[in-house]
Amino acid sequence: MALQLKTVADLMTPDPVTIDPAATLRDVLMLMHRYDVRHLPVTLGKKLVGILSDRDLRLYLTERDGTINEQAADEDKLDKLIAEDLMTKAPIAVRLDTPILEAIDLLLEEKIGAIPVVANSDETELVGILSYMDLLAYMRELVGDLAAG
Repeated sequence: MALQLKTVADLMTPDPVTIDPAATLRDVLMLMHRYDVRHLPVTLGKKLVGILSDRDLRLYLTERDGTINEQAADEDKLDKLIAEDLMTKAPIAVRLDTPILEAIDLLLEEKIGAIPVVANSDETELVGILSYMDLLAYMRELVGDLAAG
């Protein structure tokens, strides 16, 4: 029996937690912590305008030697910097009908942990996010099925 390959729509997290470009860095950090997410699509309404990752925040908040950047960690900056200042603008995105292997190739080639998913009919309308965690859960299911016989 041949394995039926899935599309991004089958594995993505629908309606992900998002943040507005004008949200403060403090808001970003609180939202990531509250929802235990590592990637936040930045949207205006449903329109995808950027993405923020925990890696983006770590790069800003730490020095090259891994110590906390005192200037960046300044409480004042947490309320002055906004998502738009640190986000990746016009991020790579995939459509709902993108084959899962194509999405995996993008994650590997671009060395990113998640890809926003946009509607097939409107490639700016955010409908989900596909992360490496979604793919690991799927792989666990596949390996479990193989092991079960």
